[in-house]
Amino acid sequence: MLLSTATMNIQSFFRECGRRVPFLFNEVPIAVSNEVFEGQILLRLRGYTRESSAYLRRSSDNCSLMISGRFKAGAENLTADDLMFGNVFDYHVLDDLPFGWQVMMRGLRFVDPSLEYDFHCERPYALSPLYATMTKMRFSKNQAFPLEYFEATAEDKKRRHDMQDVNKRRQVRLQPGTFFIADFCNAIIDPKSLTVVLPLVHVHISIQRFYRNHPLVYVCKRRNGDDLFAVEMELFESRDNDDDDDDNRDSDRDNDRDRDRDRYLEQPHSVQNSFGVQNELD
Repeated sequence: MLLSTATMNIQSFFRECGRRVPFLFNEVPIAVSNEVFEGQILLRLRGYTRESSAYLRRSSDNCSLMISGRFKAGAENLTADDLMFGNVFDYHVLDDLPFGWQVMMRGLRFVDPSLEYDFHCERPYALSPLYATMTKMRFSKNQAFPLEYFEATAEDKKRRHDMQDVNKRRQVRLQPGTFFIADFCNAIIDPKSLTVVLPLVHVHISIQRFYRNHPLVYVCKRRNGDDLFAVEMELFESRDNDDDDDDNRDSDRDNDRDRDRDRYLEQPHSVQNSFGVQNELD
């Protein structure tokens, strides 16, 4: 069953410490550094040019947001209950909630019972504890993890089950110096068509109106603090048979996107972390 879908194009941005820079999904890792951890991020999306085929050939998922990093000294007083990950909205969403959104949220909570959401507050959100919602995670005391595909194991299933319990989350302390990799990947959300596929019943619910004229934003933040970083996906419809004005607007957007790509790849970068990944942060 499919409810109202359309093909979308995406331009991606990275946001940290008040700065917003374009980056190339499926191609270029982007550096992240905050008071809790430093490392690199890679966004992969199925169905687009520059597709990261080595990863996606081994996966049935539509998207992957992978973080490889190391906890810093600022993490020493935090637990697994303090790091949150998910969607945050800088605008009111109640009037744009998609048809069937209550069913959609129940379906998402079936997959992730730790999901917390409030669409009535000043800054609406749908967030989960990072340790509970990440599909796959690994930890190491002595080496960084490459941003490459790795298989889910029984340990991931056990971690996600255990981290549904707030008391167990609070018993897991973040260890400065520990390397980690986390992969938020699934076949439930399809960024290209802006649909959510409900598990078990396989109903597709359109979320296009939800994000009309706004980016789809994934945020990592402290539970009671500021955002640590955000990845934005600016979505716009792909048009094949529109009038000349629409074609011109699409052409202008394509040109802007190409200029962002060239600027990111060609200009000197000004920030580099110990993982060797640099960002342009003007």
